[in-house]
Amino acid sequence: MFLEFSRLLHDLYFSNSQKRKEMLLHQFFSSSLDPERGYALAALTGTLQLPLYRRSRIKDLLMDRVDPTLFALSYDYVGDLSETIAHLWPNKSGLVCVDSLTLAEIVATFQGDDVEVSTRFLCDCLDVMSYEDRWALLKFLGSSMRVGLSLRSCKGVLAQYAQKPIQEIEKVWHGVSPPYDTLFAWLEGRLEGELAIQDLHFTPVMLAHPVVDADLESFTWSDWQMEWKFDGIRVQYVLDKEGCWRLFSRTGEDITHSFPDLGKLSNKAVTLDGELLVGDVSNIADFNTLQQRLGKSKPTKKLMEKYPVLLMVYDILRMDGDWLLDKPLSQRRDVLQAVVEDRVSDKLALSIRQSSDNLDEVLLAKEASKAYVHAPVEGVMLKRLDSLYQSGRPTGMWWKLKRDPGYVDAVLVYAQRGHGKRSSLYSDYTFAVLDGEDWVPVGKAYSGFTNEELKRLDLWVRKNTVAQFGPMRQLKPDLVVEVAFDSVMKSPRRRAGISLRFPRIHRIRWDKPARDADTLLSLQNLL
Repeated sequence: MFLEFSRLLHDLYFSNSQKRKEMLLHQFFSSSLDPERGYALAALTGTLQLPLYRRSRIKDLLMDRVDPTLFALSYDYVGDLSETIAHLWPNKSGLVCVDSLTLAEIVATFQGDDVEVSTRFLCDCLDVMSYEDRWALLKFLGSSMRVGLSLRSCKGVLAQYAQKPIQEIEKVWHGVSPPYDTLFAWLEGRLEGELAIQDLHFTPVMLAHPVVDADLESFTWSDWQMEWKFDGIRVQYVLDKEGCWRLFSRTGEDITHSFPDLGKLSNKAVTLDGELLVGDVSNIADFNTLQQRLGKSKPTKKLMEKYPVLLMVYDILRMDGDWLLDKPLSQRRDVLQAVVEDRVSDKLALSIRQSSDNLDEVLLAKEASKAYVHAPVEGVMLKRLDSLYQSGRPTGMWWKLKRDPGYVDAVLVYAQRGHGKRSSLYSDYTFAVLDGEDWVPVGKAYSGFTNEELKRLDLWVRKNTVAQFGPMRQLKPDLVVEVAFDSVMKSPRRRAGISLRFPRIHRIRWDKPARDADTLLSLQNLL
């Protein structure tokens, strides 16, 4: 029932304990029935698709009911659209009985094909609901929970609920879909036979921990494999026995439509883990070139010919229906090498193992990667030869040793409120460097500072605003911040002509005058 979900959402939002959040969700799964708990799980994990719901439409509906200035002021203060609408929507009598409303009824309405019916239903619900229930309904429809439960946390609750290893949940999660009736039947031991999952599905990837040089001194190098850390985008390639294939991002988003030229790569049904790059094995282009292919839902033939893609594979998760996750890396590597040798396309390449007999060689490789400011190498990867393939970041298995970042002293010129728990604080900053007498923006940053520093920055923003453009505040160019970044890239779309890759605030230079900030020329020289 919807009211039970509404209470769950509020309890989750106002709980500061991760254990309590997980306990609340566990209790909800135990006390709720199908398909209600399945739809709740889908909303919490972002897998619920409601094509008839549009945030812009609900905003327009509110504009017919309240003063636009009141809305603008309220939205600016609150910082969250769902919460603002929940507060401002006027109460009136209606036909909807909230006590008997179900999530299944809501889903059926917004997965239908009649926009007018869904709009009228939404208005009728909001008319009679309390503020708390309005907020819960809008969060459910938008699948934007922000209640402190990650996808990984939800999977952990499912594993605890079923008394199964979380790896078993990971294997099937992306092969099932809402409302997860069969998933819960499998979890509870009520399913007859095997759980049916899609062949072409994503498997959560294994990630590495950053390592500092001092940690490497205790390594026994014969136990480790070293390879380049290519600067492309991490992907997972899945090919079934019928020759159909899919390409997924590291978060599980299906991006096949953006790279149709990749095609069938192997004679085997496989799930491969690797890096998507532009070029060929003898001439791999930089990340800026790869960006010409990113975000294109329907790339043209000319674009694909100019920027051909290449899959540099690191690992293999499955072959011909058999999982290899529980095999050590050394064995998976042998299987992967055989798959690449028998490939059907030169768009498939194997990441070459580098020499790693001692610490000096590893540090030398790290330093060598610095020469590739624009090339697709940003450091080295160290992987234990006996490591199993586990989702997330298992401790002590994979390490990444990235080249040291670059730094620039820039000045804050714009600020905007954040989202979620940062919605009342100015936490998103645009920074600029000097070009002659003008401050030219070269990037945005919203990380790298502590909570105490954020409060101080927020106060500074409010005291040093010189103009306001909607949610954006223009700032007096006085505060210098030291910005760390991975590389400098050309960017014709920006006024400065350049952009910084992965910028983050390293230090706030309260002591440094703005006239001592870096110039655009100093960044251009890094090109």
